[in-house]
Amino acid sequence: MSKISEAAVASVLLLLLGTGTMGAWSALGPQIESTSDTTRENPADQVPLDLPPLVLAVPVLDPGLPKNPEVWEKRGIWPELRRAESVRSAHLIADAIRSRKLFDSVVVAPDTTTSADLYLLGQITVSNGEDLRIKLEMLDATGKAWIPKKLFKQRVPEGWHENNAHRNVDPFADLYEKIATAVEKRLIREAKRHADIVKRNQSRIAKGQSPKLSDVERVTLTKDLVLARYFAPDVYGDTLKESNGRLRLRYLPAMDTEEWTRIQLVQARDRDFGQKLSQGYAHFAQQMQGSYALWQRDSFPFAREQRLLGERAAAQAVIGVLAAAATVAAAADGDVGTLPTAAAGVASAALLYSSFRTNEKRKAEVAELNELGRSLQSELAPASVELRERTVTLKGTATEQFTQWRGLLRELYANDSEDLAAVTVVGAGR
Repeated sequence: MSKISEAAVASVLLLLLGTGTMGAWSALGPQIESTSDTTRENPADQVPLDLPPLVLAVPVLDPGLPKNPEVWEKRGIWPELRRAESVRSAHLIADAIRSRKLFDSVVVAPDTTTSADLYLLGQITVSNGEDLRIKLEMLDATGKAWIPKKLFKQRVPEGWHENNAHRNVDPFADLYEKIATAVEKRLIREAKRHADIVKRNQSRIAKGQSPKLSDVERVTLTKDLVLARYFAPDVYGDTLKESNGRLRLRYLPAMDTEEWTRIQLVQARDRDFGQKLSQGYAHFAQQMQGSYALWQRDSFPFAREQRLLGERAAAQAVIGVLAAAATVAAAADGDVGTLPTAAAGVASAALLYSSFRTNEKRKAEVAELNELGRSLQSELAPASVELRERTVTLKGTATEQFTQWRGLLRELYANDSEDLAAVTVVGAGR
């Protein structure tokens, strides 16, 4: 296989594209041992920043379920509902970012094995109707953290649900916008660095010197090569290496070969499937919207009162400690009154929680949402892939269908006679 220098490839990329090029590192992108995301949207959605086209994947959030199931009930967590929330929140985060037109594509994915330049990984730590807290980090395809782990949180104020101006508005919309703003700020910083490198490269080229790749160009190339080595490990397996938990370029392969052209075709088909799957998640989020909005509204007063009772109980406990000294002195005089304790607050919270769990209206809402969550875990609508002479149906969960798709695509790639350009993803997860 022919190899060319990094500087030479950078020169070609600069000439062709002007200003751009085409969580733990090992868990990002398609893995050779295991098992697309991205698709370019319409021209109106092109990246406005001075950056190469980038793909952001928002894997379904970690639902944040405690390992011990007994703790679920104590914390008021319905596991299937929380799993459904993890899809819905990922979709809303992706939507908030997508609306800013920062990326070539923003997709919701089953996990981090999808192919992308950047990954926004998150975990729901609290979701009870009053408070939503999501811990997030953004990694690039090399495994570098663009946004270190950070907690985003929001509390719905009292009376929010009674305000007609909030009809059809998610009570945590501001939280999703905060996340989108954090992503945008980080991307703007990277765009400035990239523009500086491009400017310097123009000067280098004018002087007959070799240009250098910017960090974001390295990310896009790494993303491409991770996919390339997955489908053709014998050809591209040694283009990357792991160093200190990060993926680094060992060398850049020739990109004017039939092999690389075929890799680009398979990458395009992978993007198609990833986009269809993301649309399936969007459809699921839309399905649960009505019941979930009722759940948010009806859960709010319970969650708020439980929090307030807890705060009162904590305050009473502090007062009790402070009053202990007075008790000793009062006992000496035979004058011991009733001291405030946390017992009443704890008992009230327990009674409230019991009501919270057994309320018939809430039980019906949660039952419907739980069923949606179970359906998501058990099976999505089958995906249909049309080949030149046959149609293949993929079944099961989103992860299972994605695994089947990758296996099929790998099979098609290995078949030199297969026309990859003719492969069409008709539907997925709808």
